[in-house]
Amino acid sequence: MSNKHEVVGRAMLDAEFRKALFADPKAACEAAKLPLADHDYAQINAMDKDAFETAVADLTGGVGAG
Repeated sequence: MSNKHEVVGRAMLDAEFRKALFADPKAACEAAKLPLADHDYAQINAMDKDAFETAVADLTGGVGAG
């Protein structure tokens, strides 16, 4: 599994990681030992964070929702 998949999975289930990821993607991924390419960090920065939170809540029934 690629680090991208690991980051997405962890972001869905771990609200604290997701909060850190949205605040500073590179620092959060490096701290989690899941480094990504620079273009991946740019995509995270451009992401609609509210839409991601809504998707997490919808997919998990609120588990991991922040």
